[in-house]
Amino acid sequence: MKSRMKKWLGVLVLAAFMAFGVLPIKSSAAFDTGVRDGVCVVTSYLIDASTGLIYDGGQGSGFFIGELDKNPEYLITNHHVVDTYLNYGKGEKWQAQLTNGSVVTVRATVRVYFTGVEFVEARVIDYDDVADVAVLRIASPTDQRKALPLHVPTDNDVGSTCYCVGYPAIAENFYKEATSSWKKEDSSVTTGTVSRLITIAGTGVKAIQTDAQVNHGNSGGPMVNDAGEVLGINSWGVQNTEGEQENYACDISEVTSILSRNNITYVEGAGTNTDPSTEDPTTEAPTPEKKSGLSTGALIGIIAGALAVIAAIVVIIIVATGKKSAPQAAPQAAPQPMPGPIPQAAPQKRAMLRSMSTQHGGQTFPVGSTPVMIGRDPSSCTIVYREGTAGVSGKHCQVQFDAGSGNFIITDLRSSYGTFLMNGTKLPANTPYQLKAGDSFYVGDKQNVIRTELG
Repeated sequence: MKSRMKKWLGVLVLAAFMAFGVLPIKSSAAFDTGVRDGVCVVTSYLIDASTGLIYDGGQGSGFFIGELDKNPEYLITNHHVVDTYLNYGKGEKWQAQLTNGSVVTVRATVRVYFTGVEFVEARVIDYDDVADVAVLRIASPTDQRKALPLHVPTDNDVGSTCYCVGYPAIAENFYKEATSSWKKEDSSVTTGTVSRLITIAGTGVKAIQTDAQVNHGNSGGPMVNDAGEVLGINSWGVQNTEGEQENYACDISEVTSILSRNNITYVEGAGTNTDPSTEDPTTEAPTPEKKSGLSTGALIGIIAGALAVIAAIVVIIIVATGKKSAPQAAPQAAPQPMPGPIPQAAPQKRAMLRSMSTQHGGQTFPVGSTPVMIGRDPSSCTIVYREGTAGVSGKHCQVQFDAGSGNFIITDLRSSYGTFLMNGTKLPANTPYQLKAGDSFYVGDKQNVIRTELG
């Protein structure tokens, strides 16, 4: 009995020392759950303008930005999340013919979901398809979410903990029984480390490599640090030659440049307002006043710390004496309504290749099951580059469209300088590779970008 009393007395004395600063209390940073207040589901659908039926589209995640003490109206996501909206008229109505021959009026929408049934429409303000980022705006500021601060990563952030936030489950839940209602608390978090900061060869896009999992549904969501500041936008995951998953986020600096050129306010780091109309570069931040002695705030903090430690010890004693709290019932999964039924018929689409090279001026070229050849040889190529164009072979590569899957199939034809995806991956020669509508690639040199489109 005496030994047990000595044991608990020792614990209480140690707790008192820790609470009043005699011994340091070690604490580890953790995920700031308040980040979820800024994250939402973003969808891009092609819908029937009369019935609201969904014909095509995709979904992902996004997060709001702006002044921290005001309701936000701007948000950020991946370009590929909203490519249906960008490729199908940007919200304008148009006539589409279904595979059964009937003609319907359709329009593309971007929806920002706060729950499974609450959403508002948004429009795309600006985007960079090479960096795979887009900036959206809703009709009026919302109190359903809050803005998140941004932090451009530096080499000091390498090795630190990061968190990728989003809704990865929506991809699998969309076509089967729902397990999520798309509320703030339904977002999921994957934890990892900032492995390194890179610049993707051929594009100049800045990215963050991490071992935190990035999946289809949480693309477009934020990668944040311990302080809840956004380092980047969850973008893609690839497998290396050993079959291991490597995940990447687009560096937030790729977005801040877009925000600046559109005069959109955001907050950087520990509350620095970047509204160009309020910035004064000649004003220095005030230095906090230093005071000696024990302040009232410090005293309150010490007392609160002591109470917290004592409470923890009480819990330990209860557990040690065999007392257990009553089990809580597991929460039932809320139903996740589908935005609308998906009809069997889908609109016929026109597959195109758009050359972004200055010598083609954005010209589009139709593509079907018969391969379209790309290169310098005018006798065999449909997309012809001028003689002497850097990096382009006579017969460089070919692209065809698979109507069954809706994908574009690109094959490098043993070109001298290679065919590349926008993330810098070089395609192996004579090996077909599938691209989705809205994806881009370049032949030989980053000046020779070609984008796949459906219109």
